[in-house]
Amino acid sequence: MSNQAAVQRLNNTNDLAIFLKTYPENTRKEYQRDIKEFTDYIGLHDITTLKNGEIEILDKDVRMYKNYLLEKFKPNTVRRNISTLRSFFKYLKTNKYNVNYEIFTTERIKANPNSYGLITLEQMKQMAILAKEELHHADELEICILVLAQTSRRISSVLNIDYNDIYTSEDEYLIKMMDKGEEIYQVPIDSILFNKILSIKKSNGKVFRNLNPAKVRRAIQKFAKLMNLPKNIRYTTHSFRQTAIHYELKTSGNIVAAMEQTGHRSAQTFIDHYTHMTVDHNSRAGIRMMRDVSEKNIEQLSKEELIKLLKEKAPSAYQEILINI
Repeated sequence: MSNQAAVQRLNNTNDLAIFLKTYPENTRKEYQRDIKEFTDYIGLHDITTLKNGEIEILDKDVRMYKNYLLEKFKPNTVRRNISTLRSFFKYLKTNKYNVNYEIFTTERIKANPNSYGLITLEQMKQMAILAKEELHHADELEICILVLAQTSRRISSVLNIDYNDIYTSEDEYLIKMMDKGEEIYQVPIDSILFNKILSIKKSNGKVFRNLNPAKVRRAIQKFAKLMNLPKNIRYTTHSFRQTAIHYELKTSGNIVAAMEQTGHRSAQTFIDHYTHMTVDHNSRAGIRMMRDVSEKNIEQLSKEELIKLLKEKAPSAYQEILINI
Protein backbone atom coordinates (compact mmCIF):
# COMPACT_ATOMS: atom_id res chain seq x y z
CA MET A 1 0.00 0.00 0.00
CA SER A 2 1.44 3.39 -0.99
CA ASN A 3 1.91 6.23 1.50
CA GLN A 4 -0.60 8.32 -0.50
CA ALA A 5 -3.26 5.60 -0.22
CA ALA A 6 -2.56 5.23 3.49
CA VAL A 7 -3.00 8.97 4.02
CA GLN A 8 -6.22 8.94 1.97
CA ARG A 9 -7.65 6.09 4.04
CA LEU A 10 -6.69 7.81 7.25
CA ASN A 11 -8.44 10.97 6.02
CA ASN A 12 -11.57 8.96 5.19
CA THR A 13 -11.60 7.52 8.68
CA ASN A 14 -11.14 10.96 10.23
CA ASP A 15 -13.80 12.53 8.01
CA LEU A 16 -16.41 10.00 9.08
CA ALA A 17 -15.41 10.34 12.75
CA ILE A 18 -15.44 14.16 12.57
CA PHE A 19 -18.88 14.17 10.93
CA LEU A 20 -20.32 11.88 13.61
CA LYS A 21 -18.62 13.69 16.50
CA THR A 22 -20.79 16.77 15.99
CA TYR A 23 -23.87 14.84 17.18
CA PRO A 24 -24.93 13.50 20.61
CA GLU A 25 -23.93 9.91 21.39
CA ASN A 26 -27.31 8.27 20.70
CA THR A 27 -27.73 10.19 17.45
CA ARG A 28 -24.14 9.36 16.51
CA LYS A 29 -24.79 5.62 16.84
CA GLU A 30 -27.99 5.92 14.82
CA TYR A 31 -26.30 7.89 12.03
CA GLN A 32 -23.36 5.50 11.92
CA ARG A 33 -25.79 2.58 11.56
CA ASP A 34 -27.68 4.40 8.77
CA ILE A 35 -24.46 5.09 6.84
CA LYS A 36 -23.21 1.52 7.27
CA GLU A 37 -26.50 -0.01 6.11
CA PHE A 38 -26.50 2.11 2.96
CA THR A 39 -22.85 1.43 2.08
CA ASP A 40 -23.38 -2.30 2.71
CA TYR A 41 -26.44 -2.23 0.46
CA ILE A 42 -24.55 -0.79 -2.51
CA GLY A 43 -21.49 -2.97 -1.87
CA LEU A 44 -19.14 -0.44 -0.19
CA HIS A 45 -18.64 -2.61 2.87
CA ASP A 46 -16.10 -0.34 4.55
CA ILE A 47 -16.28 3.28 3.50
CA THR A 48 -13.30 4.16 5.70
CA THR A 49 -10.95 2.18 3.42
CA LEU A 50 -12.09 3.72 0.13
CA LYS A 51 -10.19 6.29 -1.86
CA ASN A 52 -12.00 9.37 -3.12
CA GLY A 53 -12.44 8.20 -6.70
CA GLU A 54 -13.89 4.87 -5.59
CA ILE A 55 -17.05 6.37 -4.10
CA GLU A 56 -19.51 6.24 -7.01
CA ILE A 57 -23.20 6.47 -6.14
CA LEU A 58 -25.88 6.73 -8.79
CA ASP A 59 -29.39 8.13 -8.57
CA LYS A 60 -30.84 4.66 -9.26
CA ASP A 61 -28.88 3.28 -6.27
CA VAL A 62 -30.61 5.77 -3.98
CA ARG A 63 -34.04 5.11 -5.51
CA MET A 64 -33.68 1.34 -5.04
CA TYR A 65 -32.43 1.88 -1.50
CA LYS A 66 -35.51 3.95 -0.65
CA ASN A 67 -37.74 1.11 -1.86
CA TYR A 68 -35.69 -1.35 0.17
CA LEU A 69 -36.17 0.76 3.32
CA LEU A 70 -39.90 1.20 2.71
CA GLU A 71 -40.27 -2.59 2.83
CA LYS A 72 -39.07 -2.48 6.44
CA PHE A 73 -39.87 0.93 7.92
CA LYS A 74 -42.49 3.64 8.03
CA PRO A 75 -42.07 6.69 5.74
CA ASN A 76 -40.91 8.94 8.60
CA THR A 77 -38.11 6.52 9.44
CA VAL A 78 -37.06 6.33 5.79
CA ARG A 79 -37.06 10.12 5.48
CA ARG A 80 -34.85 10.41 8.55
CA ASN A 81 -32.48 7.78 7.16
CA ILE A 82 -32.18 9.50 3.77
CA SER A 83 -31.70 12.88 5.46
CA THR A 84 -28.79 11.41 7.41
CA LEU A 85 -27.17 10.19 4.19
CA ARG A 86 -27.75 13.54 2.50
CA SER A 87 -26.03 15.34 5.39
CA PHE A 88 -23.10 12.93 5.37
CA PHE A 89 -22.48 13.08 1.63
CA LYS A 90 -22.94 16.87 1.63
CA TYR A 91 -20.24 16.97 4.29
CA LEU A 92 -17.97 14.83 2.07
CA LYS A 93 -18.70 17.14 -0.89
CA THR A 94 -17.59 20.20 1.12
CA ASN A 95 -14.38 18.31 1.89
CA LYS A 96 -13.52 17.89 -1.80
CA TYR A 97 -14.99 14.39 -2.33
CA ASN A 98 -16.48 13.81 -5.75
CA VAL A 99 -20.01 12.85 -4.64
CA ASN A 100 -23.48 14.16 -5.46
CA TYR A 101 -25.41 14.63 -2.23
CA GLU A 102 -28.45 16.11 -4.02
CA ILE A 103 -29.67 12.67 -5.15
CA PHE A 104 -30.56 11.91 -1.51
CA THR A 105 -34.02 13.51 -1.60
CA THR A 106 -36.89 12.81 0.77
CA GLU A 107 -39.64 13.86 -1.63
CA ARG A 108 -42.41 11.40 -2.51
CA ILE A 109 -41.45 8.85 0.10
CA LYS A 110 -44.73 7.07 0.71
CA ALA A 111 -45.47 3.67 2.17
CA ASN A 112 -47.23 0.99 0.20
CA PRO A 113 -48.32 -1.87 2.53
CA ASN A 114 -48.75 -4.19 -0.45
CA SER A 115 -45.52 -3.15 -2.17
CA TYR A 116 -44.16 -6.68 -2.29
CA GLY A 117 -45.71 -10.07 -2.90
CA LEU A 118 -45.87 -13.28 -0.93
CA ILE A 119 -43.55 -16.14 -1.86
CA THR A 120 -45.18 -19.42 -0.85
CA LEU A 121 -43.38 -22.51 0.41
CA GLU A 122 -43.44 -24.22 -2.98
CA GLN A 123 -42.28 -21.06 -4.77
CA MET A 124 -39.45 -20.66 -2.27
CA LYS A 125 -38.28 -24.24 -2.89
CA GLN A 126 -38.34 -23.62 -6.64
CA MET A 127 -36.29 -20.43 -6.23
CA ALA A 128 -33.73 -22.32 -4.13
CA ILE A 129 -33.39 -24.87 -6.95
CA LEU A 130 -32.92 -22.07 -9.51
CA ALA A 131 -30.29 -20.48 -7.28
CA LYS A 132 -28.22 -23.68 -7.44
CA GLU A 133 -28.01 -23.24 -11.22
CA GLU A 134 -26.49 -19.76 -11.05
CA LEU A 135 -22.97 -19.30 -12.41
CA HIS A 136 -21.67 -17.19 -9.53
CA HIS A 137 -21.94 -17.95 -5.80
CA ALA A 138 -24.77 -20.44 -6.36
CA ASP A 139 -24.31 -22.20 -3.00
CA GLU A 140 -24.39 -18.95 -1.05
CA LEU A 141 -27.48 -17.75 -2.91
CA GLU A 142 -29.38 -21.02 -2.37
CA ILE A 143 -28.56 -21.05 1.34
CA CYS A 144 -29.42 -17.36 1.70
CA ILE A 145 -32.91 -18.01 0.28
CA LEU A 146 -33.42 -20.95 2.64
CA VAL A 147 -32.25 -18.93 5.66
CA LEU A 148 -34.51 -16.00 4.72
CA ALA A 149 -37.51 -18.33 4.51
CA GLN A 150 -36.80 -20.46 7.58
CA THR A 151 -35.92 -17.59 9.92
CA SER A 152 -38.31 -14.89 8.59
CA ARG A 153 -35.61 -12.32 9.31
CA ARG A 154 -34.57 -9.28 7.30
CA ILE A 155 -31.89 -9.49 4.62
CA SER A 156 -29.54 -7.24 6.62
CA SER A 157 -29.70 -9.70 9.55
CA VAL A 158 -29.16 -12.73 7.32
CA LEU A 159 -26.18 -11.30 5.44
CA ASN A 160 -24.58 -10.37 8.75
CA ILE A 161 -24.46 -14.00 9.98
CA ASP A 162 -21.02 -15.16 11.08
CA TYR A 163 -20.00 -18.81 11.39
CA ASN A 164 -19.55 -18.18 15.11
CA ASP A 165 -23.28 -17.37 15.27
CA ILE A 166 -24.27 -20.91 14.21
CA TYR A 167 -24.41 -23.62 16.87
CA THR A 168 -26.29 -26.61 18.27
CA SER A 169 -27.97 -26.92 21.65
CA GLU A 170 -29.22 -30.39 22.58
CA ASP A 171 -31.46 -31.35 19.63
CA GLU A 172 -31.77 -27.81 18.27
CA TYR A 173 -29.89 -26.04 15.48
CA LEU A 174 -29.71 -22.31 16.09
CA ILE A 175 -28.45 -19.05 14.58
CA LYS A 176 -27.74 -16.01 16.71
CA MET A 177 -29.12 -13.08 14.71
CA MET A 178 -29.28 -9.34 15.31
CA ASP A 179 -32.51 -7.81 14.08
CA LYS A 180 -33.97 -4.31 14.01
CA GLY A 181 -33.18 -2.36 17.17
CA GLU A 182 -29.96 -4.37 17.58
CA GLU A 183 -31.79 -7.05 19.55
CA ILE A 184 -30.23 -10.52 19.57
CA TYR A 185 -32.46 -13.52 18.76
CA GLN A 186 -31.72 -17.25 18.89
CA VAL A 187 -33.46 -18.43 15.71
CA PRO A 188 -33.96 -22.16 14.95
CA ILE A 189 -33.27 -23.81 11.60
CA ASP A 190 -33.50 -27.45 10.54
CA SER A 191 -30.54 -29.86 10.52
CA ILE A 192 -30.41 -30.00 6.70
CA LEU A 193 -29.92 -26.24 6.41
CA PHE A 194 -27.45 -26.29 9.31
CA ASN A 195 -25.28 -28.83 7.45
CA LYS A 196 -25.64 -26.93 4.16
CA ILE A 197 -24.22 -23.81 5.82
CA LEU A 198 -21.27 -25.74 7.24
CA SER A 199 -20.63 -27.41 3.87
CA ILE A 200 -19.63 -24.08 2.25
CA LYS A 201 -17.39 -22.99 5.11
CA LYS A 202 -13.85 -22.24 3.97
CA SER A 203 -12.74 -20.17 6.95
CA ASN A 204 -14.21 -18.29 9.89
CA GLY A 205 -16.04 -15.04 9.29
CA LYS A 206 -19.17 -14.11 7.35
CA VAL A 207 -21.24 -16.92 5.81
CA PHE A 208 -22.36 -14.84 2.83
CA ARG A 209 -19.07 -13.21 1.81
CA ASN A 210 -20.05 -12.63 -1.81
CA LEU A 211 -23.63 -11.38 -1.45
CA ASN A 212 -25.23 -8.02 -0.74
CA PRO A 213 -28.93 -7.00 -0.61
CA ALA A 214 -28.95 -5.72 -4.19
CA LYS A 215 -27.48 -8.97 -5.58
CA VAL A 216 -30.02 -11.10 -3.74
CA ARG A 217 -32.90 -8.85 -4.81
CA ARG A 218 -31.87 -9.01 -8.46
CA ALA A 219 -31.66 -12.82 -8.28
CA ILE A 220 -35.16 -13.05 -6.75
CA GLN A 221 -36.62 -10.87 -9.50
CA LYS A 222 -34.87 -13.00 -12.12
CA PHE A 223 -36.25 -16.21 -10.60
CA ALA A 224 -39.76 -14.73 -10.36
CA LYS A 225 -39.61 -14.00 -14.09
CA LEU A 226 -38.36 -17.52 -14.90
CA MET A 227 -41.20 -18.98 -12.79
CA ASN A 228 -43.79 -16.82 -14.62
CA LEU A 229 -44.98 -15.23 -11.38
CA PRO A 230 -47.39 -12.29 -11.84
CA LYS A 231 -45.58 -9.31 -13.39
CA ASN A 232 -47.67 -6.76 -11.52
CA ILE A 233 -46.37 -8.00 -8.16
CA ARG A 234 -42.94 -7.03 -6.86
CA TYR A 235 -40.94 -9.82 -5.23
CA THR A 236 -38.15 -8.86 -2.85
CA THR A 237 -36.07 -10.32 -0.03
CA HIS A 238 -38.87 -9.25 2.32
CA SER A 239 -41.26 -11.58 0.46
CA PHE A 240 -39.52 -14.53 2.15
CA ARG A 241 -40.39 -13.00 5.53
CA GLN A 242 -43.97 -13.98 4.76
CA THR A 243 -43.30 -17.56 3.63
CA ALA A 244 -43.29 -19.33 7.01
CA ILE A 245 -45.94 -16.95 8.38
CA HIS A 246 -48.26 -17.83 5.51
CA TYR A 247 -47.59 -21.55 6.11
CA GLU A 248 -48.33 -21.24 9.86
CA LEU A 249 -51.54 -19.29 9.39
CA LYS A 250 -52.73 -21.56 6.59
CA THR A 251 -52.01 -24.85 8.38
CA SER A 252 -52.77 -23.99 12.00
CA GLY A 253 -54.23 -20.47 12.12
CA ASN A 254 -52.08 -19.90 15.21
CA ILE A 255 -51.32 -16.18 15.28
CA VAL A 256 -49.14 -16.48 18.41
CA ALA A 257 -46.89 -19.06 16.72
CA ALA A 258 -46.73 -16.89 13.58
CA MET A 259 -45.72 -13.87 15.71
CA GLU A 260 -42.93 -15.91 17.33
CA GLN A 261 -41.68 -16.80 13.85
CA THR A 262 -41.18 -13.11 12.94
CA GLY A 263 -39.87 -11.92 16.30
CA HIS A 264 -42.54 -9.20 16.45
CA ARG A 265 -43.29 -8.04 19.98
CA SER A 266 -46.35 -6.02 19.00
CA ALA A 267 -49.45 -8.04 18.12
CA GLN A 268 -50.97 -5.04 16.34
CA THR A 269 -47.87 -4.55 14.16
CA PHE A 270 -47.95 -8.22 13.22
CA ILE A 271 -51.67 -8.14 12.43
CA ASP A 272 -51.30 -4.96 10.35
CA HIS A 273 -48.47 -6.40 8.27
CA TYR A 274 -49.22 -10.08 7.87
CA THR A 275 -52.62 -11.46 8.86
CA HIS A 276 -54.38 -10.02 5.80
CA MET A 277 -52.70 -12.83 3.83
CA THR A 278 -54.75 -15.78 5.06
CA VAL A 279 -56.87 -15.03 8.09
CA ASP A 280 -60.62 -15.46 7.57
CA HIS A 281 -62.15 -12.48 9.36
CA ASN A 282 -65.51 -14.28 9.47
CA SER A 283 -63.94 -16.65 12.01
CA ARG A 284 -63.57 -13.91 14.62
CA ALA A 285 -65.43 -14.55 17.84
CA GLY A 286 -67.67 -11.50 17.55
CA ILE A 287 -69.00 -12.74 14.21
CA ARG A 288 -69.07 -16.45 15.07
CA MET A 289 -71.11 -15.95 18.26
CA MET A 290 -73.85 -14.15 16.31
CA ARG A 291 -73.73 -16.70 13.51
CA ASP A 292 -74.08 -19.55 16.02
CA VAL A 293 -77.16 -17.89 17.47
CA SER A 294 -78.61 -17.34 13.98
CA GLU A 295 -77.97 -20.95 12.97
CA LYS A 296 -79.72 -22.22 16.09
CA ASN A 297 -82.75 -20.10 15.19
CA ILE A 298 -82.80 -21.56 11.67
CA GLU A 299 -82.59 -25.11 13.02
CA GLN A 300 -85.77 -24.45 15.00
CA LEU A 301 -87.79 -23.51 11.88
CA SER A 302 -90.13 -25.99 10.24
CA LYS A 303 -89.71 -26.90 6.56
CA GLU A 304 -92.66 -24.68 5.58
CA GLU A 305 -91.32 -21.73 7.62
CA LEU A 306 -87.86 -22.08 6.05
CA ILE A 307 -89.31 -22.14 2.47
CA LYS A 308 -91.43 -19.09 3.22
CA LEU A 309 -88.41 -17.24 4.66
CA LEU A 310 -86.31 -18.01 1.59
CA LYS A 311 -89.06 -16.90 -0.82
CA GLU A 312 -89.52 -13.59 1.01
CA LYS A 313 -85.96 -12.68 1.98
CA ALA A 314 -83.80 -14.36 -0.68
CA PRO A 315 -85.89 -15.18 -3.77
CA SER A 316 -82.82 -15.50 -6.05
CA ALA A 317 -81.18 -17.96 -3.64
CA TYR A 318 -84.46 -19.90 -3.50
CA GLN A 319 -84.54 -20.16 -7.30
CA GLU A 320 -80.88 -21.25 -7.38
CA ILE A 321 -81.63 -24.03 -4.90
CA LEU A 322 -84.59 -25.24 -7.02
CA ILE A 323 -82.41 -25.34 -10.16
CA ASN A 324 -79.67 -27.34 -8.47
CA ILE A 325 -81.84 -29.89 -6.66
